[in-house]
Amino acid sequence: MLLKPYNWQEIELNVGYPSHENWHIEQVKWRQIDMEGNFTATLKDVSLAYTWQSINNRQWPYFRVGEASASIETNPTGLPLIPTLALIPSQWLPEWPQFKVHKFELDLSIQRQQFNLSGQLTNQSEGLSILSKIAMPTQQQIYLDATLGSDDQVDAKLFATQNSSPVAKITSIVKPQGEGYVWQGQGAINLAYGQKFLPELLPIELAQTTITQGKLSSHWKISLPVEIDKQNYADVDAWLNQAQGELQSQIQLAAKHPNAKELSIDASLTQIFSPNNKPEWRLNEGSILRISPSWDNTTIDPSLYQSLLLEQAQLTFSADSPVVIERIQTANFLGAKTSLILQGDINATLENTHSVYQVFGQLTQLQVHALNHWQGLANLSGYYLAHADANPWMAQLPIDLRKLQFLGAVDFDFDPKQWQFKVKSDSKISATQVVSRRKAGTVQLFASDKLNLTNDQTIQLAYLPEQDYWTWSNAFVHLRPELIPSQGLEINLAEGSTLLSNQPVKGSFELRPTSVNLTDWPSFQVMSTGGFNWLDGQLNINFNSELSPYISALNGKYTWRANTADHQLFVQAKDVALPPLMTQLNPLENTLELPVPLLANITRGTADYEADWHWSRDNLSANQKFNYSFVDAHSENLKIKGLTGQSQFGYKLNRDQSGQIVEEGVGDRPKTSQLTGTHQIKAEQINWGPVVGQKLLNSQLSLSTNGWTSVTYQIDKIEAEWLGGSVLGQNLAIQPALLNTLPISLQGINLKDLITLAEAPNLDANGEVSGDLNMALDLTASGSQTWRVSSANLSSSKAGTIQYKTNDDVDLSDKANYLQEILSEFQFQHISAQLTHNENDKLQLLTRFVGTNNNFEEGKKVDFSLTLNPQFH
Repeated sequence: MLLKPYNWQEIELNVGYPSHENWHIEQVKWRQIDMEGNFTATLKDVSLAYTWQSINNRQWPYFRVGEASASIETNPTGLPLIPTLALIPSQWLPEWPQFKVHKFELDLSIQRQQFNLSGQLTNQSEGLSILSKIAMPTQQQIYLDATLGSDDQVDAKLFATQNSSPVAKITSIVKPQGEGYVWQGQGAINLAYGQKFLPELLPIELAQTTITQGKLSSHWKISLPVEIDKQNYADVDAWLNQAQGELQSQIQLAAKHPNAKELSIDASLTQIFSPNNKPEWRLNEGSILRISPSWDNTTIDPSLYQSLLLEQAQLTFSADSPVVIERIQTANFLGAKTSLILQGDINATLENTHSVYQVFGQLTQLQVHALNHWQGLANLSGYYLAHADANPWMAQLPIDLRKLQFLGAVDFDFDPKQWQFKVKSDSKISATQVVSRRKAGTVQLFASDKLNLTNDQTIQLAYLPEQDYWTWSNAFVHLRPELIPSQGLEINLAEGSTLLSNQPVKGSFELRPTSVNLTDWPSFQVMSTGGFNWLDGQLNINFNSELSPYISALNGKYTWRANTADHQLFVQAKDVALPPLMTQLNPLENTLELPVPLLANITRGTADYEADWHWSRDNLSANQKFNYSFVDAHSENLKIKGLTGQSQFGYKLNRDQSGQIVEEGVGDRPKTSQLTGTHQIKAEQINWGPVVGQKLLNSQLSLSTNGWTSVTYQIDKIEAEWLGGSVLGQNLAIQPALLNTLPISLQGINLKDLITLAEAPNLDANGEVSGDLNMALDLTASGSQTWRVSSANLSSSKAGTIQYKTNDDVDLSDKANYLQEILSEFQFQHISAQLTHNENDKLQLLTRFVGTNNNFEEGKKVDFSLTLNPQFH
């Protein structure tokens, strides 16, 4: 069409009279139709300047056109020729006359898109100049300043407004070389202004992306081994199909997207051409893409990305080596979909601006279908610092994971409708510290302080963002200490999903023989098996365990309610041997401030244990039950044999708002923890000395306790056999830090055995006494901390005899002789004794005797009193 301007049709011509120098044409109008399209033009106020010599040489006259208007409706099959023609003006510009159009308007229809050009055209010997305003189909206006040189050098600039800097420019030149040509040039475009052209530059859907600033710069040098002449006009596709060379592009931009708060690109691209091959795109080493995701514009549960501190995340992609980019199109019923395949290594880093975590990944087999749809293989490594303050869910765990490290390979597909992950085998998550929240010290679950969570088989995971649920395949993982991989925990998670709230997530586990370290406690072995399930926000774990060498069978159930952060642990243990377990308590006397009963040396006996623990952030409570069997124990002043019975403890503890334990009665704070107990105990024998009378037989004790380090005892009832009689006490109390007095009732006590407890070797008696005895236990700071007899009031319960003998070589006083004479063979009908302390705090015994002695006063009845100062063992 443009190369044959003389092939006109439907010509209308209004002319004036010519002269020897010029010819004025008022108006000329014509139409041209060919395979490229339809062309209609109207020229007004046309002046043709010439000379006789130019006419004689058959040269074009010089045209001056006052006003020109035209319309072009292109044929799509002929469209590819236009860019080629513009790049090689020497092929068609010499056939055009020189002219100047002072004002022109061109309506251009390209594939039903309307463009309007208005401005000036000038064609001189050096080339064609175009200065035009272009109205785009989008109602935007741009300004074009272009020169198409007769030497095939093309310069073009686009402006957003007049007298502004160009928003795009290109310089191109095509030179003959051998039988072909060399095409070289350079260009640049302001991406913020030229965003509408991006789909042509990058085959990714960026319609929702707003480029705030950016620039695309390119330069090229391409050999074209094709003959371009008047009979063979190659289009651009034909050129590039035979081309040899490279196009280098540098793109720098900053943008925003609904799914990204910030997005920036600094990349270098190379397009490689070779004859008869499809052009190859290559992302050059060092190219970088940075994204700050906008999680609040997704359907992901906010509590998930907030607890993981993803709101401050920044994702960086960088080319570790040249990456070949392959563009593919997939046809479907909605049309063709363009994707990119990236063949090469791309480094990806996800990190938190506060250095809480960093994930480094090397991406291979990467495909980009859209800005929010990526898939490929990631070799991952990184760390995560788990801060309980920023991650509330961490405070709900029974252990504290201070730092997590991970290493693994994951196949991923971030389809907007479904995220899919395949975690390759031998991937690993490591915890560098495992620390119990127990106040008294640390609990180390394994001998090593570094744990590795690994998988032997591929684990398939999927997440549906719109429905907010996960699915997973059957997973088998190991939690092992790094230094001792033979130990650890094996977990089998059954295939399932979180879609149905009434379907539990199930699994099982096995804890191999594993060392557990407690503060101030020797390491011991733990073995366990069990199952778990998760349903409606609740985790249930059933387990059967063995704690060697202390507990052969420990069974129980653990429950965690995630919504309320409540925990419950129910455990049972049978036939626990007490000697090896209690032996380890002695070194903990100062650490745990153990009460005295737990410091006894136990040489024999077993116990059954049952406990129900409940705890949350605010409080902790427990109900514990102990059943003792055949326990033998001793301390410095006491020895117990054959103890059986049971104890039940209730424990409550409150925490302050920070979750820390509040000590009992510290400062002005009220007492916030409480330990109470009820006990029913039987003992075959209780000894407090070597003498026969210093022991209780077949004792039975019912009491309650309150407190841990300072224990209050409330004795409901105590019964025992002593000195052939019985001992009975009821409603007795022992308070810490006080002088305690306990009234005891004595029934049928053998008088002979009772006298042996006093230092009276010359006194012998037969009979029984009963009465009341007050025992004192001084627990004050300056007290003796031991038992002693405070007072007693006894009397005979039946008749008996008393014999008092002295050594023959002892010289007695008259009073002593008189007393010996009375008591030598005294048969009493009644005796009484009252034991008190005198002013010197020494025992004083006031006795009264009623009876007869056949050898004294002819057996007359005697009634007398006697005051003694006995010494009891």
